[in-house]
Amino acid sequence: MSSIVLDIHTIETKENYTYMNTVGLKIILDTGIDVSGSSSTIIKCRKPDRSVELWSAEVDPDNTNYIYHITQTGDLDQKGDYELQAYVEF
Repeated sequence: MSSIVLDIHTIETKENYTYMNTVGLKIILDTGIDVSGSSSTIIKCRKPDRSVELWSAEVDPDNTNYIYHITQTGDLDQKGDYELQAYVEF
C-alpha cells in the first residue's frame, strides 16, 4: 500500500502526480493535536469540480495527531487539485 502524508492538505493529480483513479492510497492528514479520544473523524474533500464529499477516516495508531483514509473507487476520479480538511469531534 502506498501512502502520502499531507501537511498542505492538497492532492495534485496533474502531470508529476499520478494519483488519479488510485484505489488503496493511504491519505494521512496531520491535525496538529492528539485526536485519540475523538468520537468521530472525517476528511472533508473538495474535488476539482468544486463538489464536496465526506470521506471516512480513522485515527492513525502510530501517530495520534494523524487521521487517514484509504482511497476507494471514485474518490480520486477527477484531474486537478483536491482540497482536504480534517474534521474531528470529541
